[in-house]
Amino acid sequence: MVKESISAYLGAAALKEIDVETSIEEADIWGDKETIKIIISNLFNNATKYCHQKGEINIYSKLKKGHIEIHFKDSGIGMSQDIMDGLFKMEKNVQRMGTSDEKGTGLGLILCQEFIHKNNGDIGVKSTEGEGSEFCISLPLYMS
Repeated sequence: MVKESISAYLGAAALKEIDVETSIEEADIWGDKETIKIIISNLFNNATKYCHQKGEINIYSKLKKGHIEIHFKDSGIGMSQDIMDGLFKMEKNVQRMGTSDEKGTGLGLILCQEFIHKNNGDIGVKSTEGEGSEFCISLPLYMS
């Protein structure tokens, strides 16, 4: 599902000569496939948008008890604490231009958070300005 979700944005990553690495463990998740694909697509698109020319994006997973974490780590421009504090808040409306002047509205992350919560998951971010960002989504595993 990850490879399928990011495939539409691989061309943009290739134009910026971004090295994309994926290391995802097989897992059955409990959730709505279409909304999860939108979340993955948006997080990868954002990583591409804010990554420098010839940068890196690493998408990897960690299986935890009862859930899977999927991490989107980039070597891009990063964010200040002030920007991170406003990311998932409609009233803050965080807008930034990408490294190749791509437009960002901040609405994609608000939608991601809504979809994550509808799928009983969570989303978080770590970032250092000038050093890149790492978004992590956590989704429940399907237990048969």
